[in-house]
Order: sequence, then C-alpha cells, then structure tokens
Amino acid sequence: MEKAAGDTRAKHRPEGVWRKSWKSFKEGVIYLLPWLLIPLLIGLVIALPQILEPLFGPSRPPCLVFFIRFSQIGFQPALLVGLLTALVGYGLDAWKRSKEEERRQKERILGEVETVGRLLRERRWDEALRTYEDFSRRRDLAWGDPEVQGRLREIWQGEAPEELKNYSRCKEQYTSPGKARMSAFASLIFKIAARCKRRGKAGAGKMSAPAAETRNWWEGMEVKKVVEALFWASQNLGPAEYDQATEMMVSLLSSEVPAKGTSQASQSAEKPSPEAKPAGGASQSNQPAAKLSPEASTGGVPQTNQSGEKPTPLLVADEAARALCGLGEGVRRWLWDARFEPLEKFREWPNFVALRDLRAKPRPRPPLWRGPRPAEREKVREVLGVWGLARNPFGPEWAEGDPALPDLAYHPSWWEGVKQPEPALIVGAPGSGKTATALLLAHDWMNETASQVFPVYASLSLTVPLTVETAGRKFSRLLGQALLEYLALDPEAFRAAELPERAGMAILLMYSYGSKECLAAAFAQAGLPCAQGIGSVLLEEISDLATVCPEIPDLFALLGRARPAGREATVFLLDPPSEEKPEELAGRLQPLLDLALPLARLGVYLKVFLLPDLARRVRWEGRTFRIEWGEGDLEEMLKTRLQRSGRASSSLNAEASQELREDVDQWLVRKARGSPRELVRLGNRLLEAVGRHSEDPRILPGDLAMVEGRGEEEEG
Repeated sequence: MEKAAGDTRAKHRPEGVWRKSWKSFKEGVIYLLPWLLIPLLIGLVIALPQILEPLFGPSRPPCLVFFIRFSQIGFQPALLVGLLTALVGYGLDAWKRSKEEERRQKERILGEVETVGRLLRERRWDEALRTYEDFSRRRDLAWGDPEVQGRLREIWQGEAPEELKNYSRCKEQYTSPGKARMSAFASLIFKIAARCKRRGKAGAGKMSAPAAETRNWWEGMEVKKVVEALFWASQNLGPAEYDQATEMMVSLLSSEVPAKGTSQASQSAEKPSPEAKPAGGASQSNQPAAKLSPEASTGGVPQTNQSGEKPTPLLVADEAARALCGLGEGVRRWLWDARFEPLEKFREWPNFVALRDLRAKPRPRPPLWRGPRPAEREKVREVLGVWGLARNPFGPEWAEGDPALPDLAYHPSWWEGVKQPEPALIVGAPGSGKTATALLLAHDWMNETASQVFPVYASLSLTVPLTVETAGRKFSRLLGQALLEYLALDPEAFRAAELPERAGMAILLMYSYGSKECLAAAFAQAGLPCAQGIGSVLLEEISDLATVCPEIPDLFALLGRARPAGREATVFLLDPPSEEKPEELAGRLQPLLDLALPLARLGVYLKVFLLPDLARRVRWEGRTFRIEWGEGDLEEMLKTRLQRSGRASSSLNAEASQELREDVDQWLVRKARGSPRELVRLGNRLLEAVGRHSEDPRILPGDLAMVEGRGEEEEG
C-alpha cells in the first residue's frame, strides 16, 4: 500500500516551473497562430491597392483612392482587433481546459479517497490509518478541495472503529508540530480541551469544520477512552504505531508525582521547568491546581477539591492507571515493555500498586506437556472423592503424559547434583525416572524466576550417524524451535536482551525457518500473530538483525549467543529412545557426545539420559550420575503425592480395613523394587481394585492380592 501511495504521488506530482512554462508557451503559439494569420490576410487585401498604384500612374480611379485611404486608416485597428480576439479566445479555451482537468483530477482523487473505506472494511487498520493521515495532509492538486476532505472525513468517521479514531486524535495532538512535547501526555487531555473551549468562545463562527470537530472531541474526551484507544492501537496496529502508542501510554502514566508530605499547591508554586510548560504556551500558574486531600498527602489517591476544578496531570495519571488495570489480564504483555519500568518509582497508590502487581506476575512459559491428564474412570473418581483426594496422586505411568508431574514431584538427594549447569551423563534403569527427571529439570529452569539457564528438552531420535556438521544443524533447529515457542509467549525476552544475544537469536531463527514469511507462520502457530501489535514489532526486529549477516553463520558460535534476556547458559536435555539396539545407538550418538566439552566452553551444556547398557558403550569425559531410588525415597515420594493431591493424611493406611494386617504404604514401596514408575503403576491398580467395590471404599486384603496377581500375570 505504501508503494501504491508513492506511485500515486509520483504520478500526480506538480511539474517543474520551466517545464510547465515551456509547455504553456507551445500551447499558446499553436493556438494563436491561426488567429494571427487572419489579420495578416486582411492586411494583405487592404494593402493590395498600394501595391497596384504604380500600374495606374498619376490618374487614379476613385475606387483605388478609396482603398488607399482605407488601408491607411484600418490596417492597424484590424490587426489589434485580431490580436485581442485571439488572446481572449485562448484565455477562454485555457480556462475550460483547466476546469476540465481539475474536474478529472477531483474525480480521480475522490476515487482514491474510497481506498480508505476499502481498507477499513478489510480490517487492515494499519494501512487505513497511514493512508488516511497521508490524504489528510496533502494539499496539492485537488486534495485541498473541501468536497474531497469532507468525503475523506465522512468515510473515516463512518467506517473506522471508535478506538482507531480516538487513537488518531491522540496521535495528532501528541505529534502535532508547534506544540511543546511535554513529559506528561496527561496534560494534553485537559489543557487542549480548555484551549479549544476558549477558542470556541472567542470566535465561534470563525472555526473550520476540522477545528470544531477537534474541539468537540477533546471537550468530551475521558482518560479511560484515551487508555482504551492506546491499548487497542498497541494490539492491532503495526510496529511504528505500537511504539507510538507505548510512548504515549508511558508519558500518560509518568506524570510527576510529588514527594511524600508535599502538597500539590507547594509543587505548583515551584518554578516550572521548560518541559512542564503547557502546550498552548501558557504558564503553569494559569492552570488550576487541584488540592490534595489529607489521604493523598500521606500516600493515598489524589482527589479534586470541592469546587470541581480541573484535574492536574497527577490525577490524570492515577485515573489512567485505574483504567489500564480495568483492561484485565490482556494488558500484561504490553506492560512487559521495558519502557514501563519507570512505574517502579511511583508512590504506593492503590491503582499503581495494582498495575505493578499485574506487571510483576510470572510470565507464561512454553508447556512441556501438550494436553491435559487423561480422565479417570467413574469408579476411580468415586474412590478418590471418599478418600479426600482432589486428583489421582499416581496418574499416568509415563512422565511425558502427566502434566501434573511438577506439582507432585519429589526430589531425591542426587537431584541438586544433576541440576548443576554442566555436562553430565545421567544413567538409570528402565522405570527409574530418566524422562521425568529431564522434564522436571526443563520445567524448573524454564519457570524459576531467578533461573539463568535456558533449557531445551528433546526426545532425541537418531536414524543415521551424526557428524560435526549435522550435529550443529540438529542443535540449531532444536534451539530455534525452543526459542520460537519461548518468544511467542514473551516477546520482550528478545527485545530486552543485549545486542549480541539478539543478533544470535535473530540469525538462528531465520536460519531454522528459512524466510520471514515462514517465521511469521511459525509464530502465528505458536500463538503470536505477526500481522499487528508486538508480533509485528518482534518480526521486524528479527528480520532487520538477520539481514546484517545473511550468509550461513557459524552455528556453534550462535548456540553460545542465542539466548533470551536474563539467561546465561543453555542446557540441552537429550533423552534418546530405549527401544533401539544399544550397539547401533551408541555409534550414532558418539559424535554428539564428543561435542560436549567444546560446547561447554561456549556456555552450552549437554545432559544425556541413557540406559546402563548404552552408557557402557559410549565414551564420556564429563560427570556421570546414577538415578537410584531407595525405599526411603519411594516412601517420601508417596507421601508427597498424597499431600499435594489434597489428602490431609500422608498415608493410605487410614483407608485400610481392619482385616488388613499389611502396612499399605510399605507394601507398595516394597513391591515397587526401586522403580518410581512401578510405584505409580501399583497405585493405579490399587485404585481400580478398590473401585470394584466402591460402595465400601476401603482397602481389603483381596485388593492387594489382586494388584499383586495382575502384576505377576502381566510381567510373565
């Protein structure tokens, strides 16, 4: 659309002075030439007797004498009359052609004006706003015609959303040349309204239609409408308008706040700074100052006085904070912008406290589990309800299928060693919790506020042996996908990073997805549309940084730089499948393991989870941890799961019948034989067994026998 608008301007650009003068001169010569020939022919006919006089001699006929005298009197007037007639005719013809050209230009421009309505109907708000602003400023050709501008305003007022119209007004006043740009946009809300009101009273009949419209709009404007318009623009317009709306919102909230115990009157008495002058040029002393109530002087919310005087920027800022909080959770992503950090210096007014609390809430992170827990059977739900459990404390037997795993997790003694950011080989038998450990490490690192580790979990599948080159590409794609999912939920993690990290992320993302269009589609699939709002800002910044280095980059160097803001290290949690033959998988995995120490020097650490048989077949120079669960660990795991599932007691013995002489907890731990997965499996079987007699939901001796018998049958 910008290109089309530029072509239109080039097509209708006024011609140069010399070119236009030469064109007019040629047209005038072509038009006047026939009119000049007519008096010349008349003059030739009149001069004919003088030419024939020598042929007659001294005796002139009377007719010849008449023609001679007529020629002496009438040649010059005839020539003058011919010239005047030619000039008048040329002027009339030029005027007609000019009017016709103006009419055609006006029709063409009115057709272009309809473009604004078409863009609005197609909901292309950003292009519609730019086109409307461009057409409103133009005054060349017929653009300044009242009919054209009136039709443009009619389309805009009739088809543009209310928020877009309000944002356009705010932007027009905020960036209008000749008005002092103040540090607090709040002052414009009431100062411009007051100025427009004074102008209306001083010369009500002299205001143009746009000026009167602006006056009426500002007089009826509310802070809430301004906040809603700015927030709407930040979500629905492009990068430039996002930055403009954010700047205006920050300015609206950043009105100067007096120190504790300082009244507004004493603050107004101080000498104003040049930035604090009103936009209309009036001094600050001419503005009515609202008196703070006793609550405001001691930290409460400022209030207007009893006389109903106009609010100060201080009060408008507080009202803006209240309106912004009223927009709900959807405003959180906007508040993450680094330009809102000055909010931290404001006083402890309730509206600003609520705004800071909203901004400080934990940011969402990419989920490691893609779906909810499977639904329990009806009989099992009845047993859980009688036992006082809000959910099944055991759940799915496979860690990747249990999204409640982080809430139910118990960390054994070896957990802290495994969690250190360093290369490590984690070895465990089947069912020991290797996948659960990898997922819990990724979850903790991803969601801990103070974490400086960026985790990348991958259920690694290797079909061919890796080389250094193919390993670099595989790591790059894994990291690129993890970064995209992370930035789709928290775009400010890219914008707040240092330049080397931002450049690394941008190049890696463009390398992983190939083009700007594919990257935009991937972001949209991850939940961040890139057509407007912060998504468009993020996509443009990534594209601009990636164009600096368009050639194939050093992938291993990128792995060490491509991190979101606040992350100092990257950890790959690699969980190869256990179904393949150990000797084949070891050969494919060895080139990848050989990169562990070189990558560690770049701040990239590998943690690989292997079976004991596979671990014996590979070379590894780093630390090795063994996942082992004693009976004490499994007992604590069972207690933790019961307590975090809503049960007051951390034991199942209270649900056992009197006939049962076995300690249920100890029986489950003993039968699990050091396997967390087996403990979960036995717990689920116990719930199913009790569900068979849900009318008496106690653990009977036959239930344990059924659990053990089913286990022996399946294992056999």
